[in-house]
Amino acid sequence: MLFVAAMAYQVFIGKIPTASGLDDLVAPTGPNPNKLNSAYDQFFNLENRYINFAVNLGKMGEGQAAVTAADPRRSRQDR
Repeated sequence: MLFVAAMAYQVFIGKIPTASGLDDLVAPTGPNPNKLNSAYDQFFNLENRYINFAVNLGKMGEGQAAVTAADPRRSRQDR
């Protein structure tokens, strides 16, 4: 799952998270309920995990600014 997180961040933000940031995204235990290996994500294949993570990163996460900058005409509802 490190690959999923690293690739999505690279696409939207142009860099990958630090080691501790990646750990927060994939650690089997910890405070992040939305980690990439959560019970919700375990039924998705690698491609669908990437799509789900990338969409959320672009809609609500750190990638939102990049999406808005790429096409500022889009409303928040379109994203």
